[in-house]
Amino acid sequence: ALQLFREMLDGHVERNIITYNAVASACEKSGVSALQLFREMADKSIEKNTITYSAVISSCEKCWDWHQALQLLHEMGECFVERSTITYNSTISACQKCGKWQQALHLVYDMAEKSVERHTITYNAAISACDKGETYQQALHLLREMDECRFERDTITYNAAIRSCDWCGAWQQALYLMYDTTERSVARKVLTYRAAISACLTGAQWQPSLDLLRDMWIGRVEMDAFTCKSALAACRLGSQWWRAAQLFREMADR
Repeated sequence: ALQLFREMLDGHVERNIITYNAVASACEKSGVSALQLFREMADKSIEKNTITYSAVISSCEKCWDWHQALQLLHEMGECFVERSTITYNSTISACQKCGKWQQALHLVYDMAEKSVERHTITYNAAISACDKGETYQQALHLLREMDECRFERDTITYNAAIRSCDWCGAWQQALYLMYDTTERSVARKVLTYRAAISACLTGAQWQPSLDLLRDMWIGRVEMDAFTCKSALAACRLGSQWWRAAQLFREMADR
């Protein structure tokens, strides 16, 4: 798309908002910043719309440029360009990637104030930002808010929330969330177990670590080296390494 756009320049083909939006979207999908195109539109007085901003902000997210994403979202308000759910989600994701959980939470509440529709993807990104920011209380608050708004929690939601518990050593809360996945019939993946077992390791809890590992085996969830090492390390901390060895032998025999 970028090569075609350059050929358009050489051939003096008219450039308008449609062509710029198409190229900006191509940049976003390729993980390339579209800021240069955005500035060129301003230089040529080409009007920018929600699609333009959404594509450019999404490209900023792919490039880990959370500050620029926030600036563009703010500019949309100043230029009276409608901010969409996609625009906000991309900006929240940009903040999430860089651990800017305060900014991510502010954007979620800003969406509510401006009556912009939120959904599970919005909250997943914000909860993941709390994971990066090591603040599990905020992650749990967002989980409760999802229930209040009747947004469905999925595996990604729980993975992020349990990781935030791991970072803060809140192993009891991590185990509760694992139990909650069963109550809500949410699929547990290897990343879900990895985060929960890691939280148990942080809290030096060998018994729930082994229980989770056994649950993975019974549920035929693929085990990775990190998860097994975390469970073994928790057993070592509790001077119960032989229990882990016993479980591994049992799994090998069957």
